[in-house]
Amino acid sequence: MDGVRGVITDDVVKTVDRVIDHVGKEIIFAMTLALGKPVLFINELYKRAKQDPEIKLKILTALALERPVGTNELEKRFIGPLAERLFGNSPQFDYMLDFRAGSLPENVEVYEFFNKAGGYLHNKKAQQNHLNSNYTHVVRDAFNMGVNVFGQLVGCREIDGKLMLSMGCNTDICVEANALVEKARAGGRRGAIIAEVNENMPFMYGDAVYPVDAFDIVLKGHQYNYELFAPPKDPVMMRDHMIGLQVSSLIKDGGTIQVGIGALGDAIVAGLDLRHSNNSLYQEVLDKSGILKRYDDLIEKFGGTEKFEQGLYGSSEMFVDAFMQLYKRGILKRRVFDNVAIMKLINEGSFAADNIPQNILELLHEKKGIHSRLRKTDFDMLTKFGILKEGLVFKEGFIYDGETKYSTDFNVPENLAAVKKLLGKELKNGQVILGAFFIGPKAFYDSLNAMSEEERAQFGMSSVEKVNQLYGDEELRRLQRKDGRFINSGMIANVFGAITSDQLEDGRVISGIGGQYNFVAMAHALPDARLIMLIRSTRGIGKNLKSNVVYSYGH
Repeated sequence: MDGVRGVITDDVVKTVDRVIDHVGKEIIFAMTLALGKPVLFINELYKRAKQDPEIKLKILTALALERPVGTNELEKRFIGPLAERLFGNSPQFDYMLDFRAGSLPENVEVYEFFNKAGGYLHNKKAQQNHLNSNYTHVVRDAFNMGVNVFGQLVGCREIDGKLMLSMGCNTDICVEANALVEKARAGGRRGAIIAEVNENMPFMYGDAVYPVDAFDIVLKGHQYNYELFAPPKDPVMMRDHMIGLQVSSLIKDGGTIQVGIGALGDAIVAGLDLRHSNNSLYQEVLDKSGILKRYDDLIEKFGGTEKFEQGLYGSSEMFVDAFMQLYKRGILKRRVFDNVAIMKLINEGSFAADNIPQNILELLHEKKGIHSRLRKTDFDMLTKFGILKEGLVFKEGFIYDGETKYSTDFNVPENLAAVKKLLGKELKNGQVILGAFFIGPKAFYDSLNAMSEEERAQFGMSSVEKVNQLYGDEELRRLQRKDGRFINSGMIANVFGAITSDQLEDGRVISGIGGQYNFVAMAHALPDARLIMLIRSTRGIGKNLKSNVVYSYGH
């Protein structure tokens, strides 16, 4: 901003001053969904807009996290202490308090592409301003509205003596948004990228790590280390457990899984845990419930009921606490690697990630993974993934192990045999999940923070366009996401097979498209993948009980 990048300050007031001076009073501010919002920055920016009607502020975001409040005195007296205990000193969004109260000033507009299910059904302004966009397209659509300021909440670490920032919980749109701000500025448009550092934020890896100077201003100080918003888990009802049990039998060992937030996601984890941890009881429940008899062919073709020997890999826009539970129970353990040749060999069963064979170099050469005369790029790949042991140096076509020199011309059998003495024991830098954003209970954040850096690096974070699509490194993503099961929920199904997942017949939006389009698209594009849609059979109780399976539906 004005030629100066990476400014670290604890003064949010002066930061907003600088932003207004730089971009002017027409501010189109975007921030990511859920946890990754810079709360104190947006509160100050909104405060300034309330004070100065000449400022025209548009806020583009999704899923604003709000503390529950009571609607009457009794509810408030009950919920108040509970909310304090659950959310501590996690600050609220001032603009949302006014938005809910219907008192937003005329110079402020709020646009969301996703919100809490049913939260805006009776809010006409929110329905009118809903940004109806697929998750993977939302950055493009938001920037077409002229975004000139982007902000996010980040974590920090010192790496090799240098302060580094991690997008932590929200790489989803941040990776692409930061790049688009830079592109716009290169074209002469003024813009600003703001980071708010919260040291409680788990420092995540994958594509999340950035240097300080990737941002214009970095807000850092004790006042920004507030408690992260940590919503409690929803209760899991018996019917949810039955849905989760059935889904658990459609998941292949050695496959890939995507699970959403909420009770149904927790129910699926409970079913998978029972299958893995107490398989005899699991088989008995499947038998006595009639699931095995009714769906025997389906389970045999697309799923399984055995324990998870190979384990599962997670590829999911939302890295929910359910995945952490799967990891702790030894189910989420199939590691994938960002290398086509390695993934081909693992998928074919040529070797396992925890046991590098003596013929690994020949196998990689057959898959065109390395050259017969090793190059620097080959050496870097081999050391990155632990195929060659640590401490080696590549120089002028030779590998040096201390003073010992090895030729890398593998056309000579003696050279190949000699280099095999330098092989590692197991692959490194694998990931058990690739996620785009996360939010969960406090124990979830604590678990991530308690891990070593090496262990936490297994939980990769990247942009939603990478997680939810095959475009780009398509061959690699196809190999990594084998036997994918993309699981999501809908509201209503008609007898012809159409599923309604987000709009009422009168057109009102329940929450937003999110990534559901992408789950369907990937399930079709990957030949061994399947989409699993979960729909509760009924809604309501007593005289208000209605079926969620209907003949036809208006949307």
